[in-house]
Amino acid sequence: MSNTTLDGLLVKLREPDLDLRAMAASDLLDLLKKLDISFMKDEGKQCMTALVKLLYDSQSHVQNLGMDCLGQAVCLVDAETAKEAVSSICCEIQQRGTSAETTALSVALRVMSGRISEDADAKKVLGSLAVPIASMLSNSPDMPSDVAVDVFAALSDVLTHAGAQVATDSEVVNQIQEVLLSFISHSNLSVRRRAIAVLGAFVVHVPGEQSEKALAIIFQRYEACTRASEKCILLRVLVTIARQCPERVTKIVPSIIDREINLTEECDREERMTVLLVFETFVQHCAELVASRRNEIYTCAVEALKYDPNYNYDDEDGMDTGSEAGDDFGDEYEDDIYEDDEDDTWDVRLSGVKLLAAIARSGLYSPHDIAQHIGTVLIARFREREDVVRAEILATYATVVGALGESAADSASGVAEVLQQQAPEAVTLILAAIKNYPRSTETKQLAFAVFAQLVLAKYDILDGSLSDITPIVTAALSADDTSGTLQTASSSLVKTNLKLDVLEFLRVLVQRSSVSDSAAEFLIATKDGLRENASSKAFQVPSASFTAAAGLVKLLSNAAHQSSMEVAQFVPWAEDMAQCAASLTGTDDQDLRSSVN
Repeated sequence: MSNTTLDGLLVKLREPDLDLRAMAASDLLDLLKKLDISFMKDEGKQCMTALVKLLYDSQSHVQNLGMDCLGQAVCLVDAETAKEAVSSICCEIQQRGTSAETTALSVALRVMSGRISEDADAKKVLGSLAVPIASMLSNSPDMPSDVAVDVFAALSDVLTHAGAQVATDSEVVNQIQEVLLSFISHSNLSVRRRAIAVLGAFVVHVPGEQSEKALAIIFQRYEACTRASEKCILLRVLVTIARQCPERVTKIVPSIIDREINLTEECDREERMTVLLVFETFVQHCAELVASRRNEIYTCAVEALKYDPNYNYDDEDGMDTGSEAGDDFGDEYEDDIYEDDEDDTWDVRLSGVKLLAAIARSGLYSPHDIAQHIGTVLIARFREREDVVRAEILATYATVVGALGESAADSASGVAEVLQQQAPEAVTLILAAIKNYPRSTETKQLAFAVFAQLVLAKYDILDGSLSDITPIVTAALSADDTSGTLQTASSSLVKTNLKLDVLEFLRVLVQRSSVSDSAAEFLIATKDGLRENASSKAFQVPSASFTAAAGLVKLLSNAAHQSSMEVAQFVPWAEDMAQCAASLTGTDDQDLRSSVN
């Protein structure tokens, strides 16, 4: 690299004129990105020193360019130079306290550590950064919260990618351990969460006695603590460790379950959510260790899912279970998310759903038990009043049914029979939820995800409910998908996505070998919607319409050959679809051309 070029740019970085400084920084950034060789030692020191000074610039634009330049240059210098630059930044953070430049310094530190962790040749530099970062954290316990979050992000990179290198310095390891244990009780939530995550990375990625000692200290504190808030912090640290390295917590899992399994409704919200998160993590990552307590954990999940002390679901006016949901289905598709600012119990129910989902995936129960028990519990909660929780319940049920598909095909498992028994109530409660919360877009979309998974599990499972489903299908397919003004653009997009979900359900529904009377009536009522949407201008809607129509034509052909259905009334529709397809054979849209063919 030409020393003249570099020296010239470094000189220009000191120009009093803002534009000249910014141009020089931008040119230097371009140069650094193109370099494929490392700096000579003196060159590297000169460059890093100049770039660190940019972080104190009075203009944020220049500061940002300085951060980007440091992210590039740090991979082109030796470990000693990188450590000196980081040490300089850390010292400045300590000295400047809450000044505006401190944020630029901490962001630069995060950018540098992240860039090094991505560069295989530069990773050896990471371990050397632990010393200045740990010293700064020890000496600046009251640094601004946003700065602390950045610093912990940098420390996380160091521990995650250079834990073995850090472990060789016992003094630094002890210092990091003490700092992290002090910051996990920080008053700021963001700092506390970041410190918890970094402490987990410390235990997982730093080998040796010190990380074992740190884990032991965490667990001892957990066993001795009497305050719920402190217990929650320590449990979340253990969750972080269990997610990354389950074998590190195998010895303490039984003790934690013994202590927390008798969770009661008297627990405060944060404590209950934390314990549910612990159970979810253990079920996901240490299922064999919780197998003997599976029923108790399942009970905790069910009780959490039902926990709604501020609302009476048995109130006759609380939920309309009528099946006429079509009238409101084509209204403006803008989210009107239900929120009760004074009621925060919904996130306990959300935690319960996630725990049930983990149990369903864990293999702790047979497919029949999952369908019979977990499926039944989820269906009963389709009437959930909080949109976020209801969406999670519907998505979880769709996932559970989808995972049971192979078992449903085995008649000996009894899964298909259970799903068949549940289907009418599932449809009734879904339609009731749509009617009672007509502007909840996710409910409508997830309804068809559930319907599709049920049909995939057993092709005729919904035949008895198709007459109830017909109004919402026709309403969705007939909704106008054009937007004339910017204000309705998002509404149009939501309508399009909903149509795609409905069309996918129809595609799945016609993948069958025979047609019942109720299925025939349903197809008669919805076929015109396919034709209408084949001419839609909305993205992917025409191709999805033709794909569903192709399946329907194939089904009708098979039915005609078997003399099991009168198909004459479909002939005009099929001819119209064929003409429409013929007009689109030359389209540039590959997906549409494929579906038409």
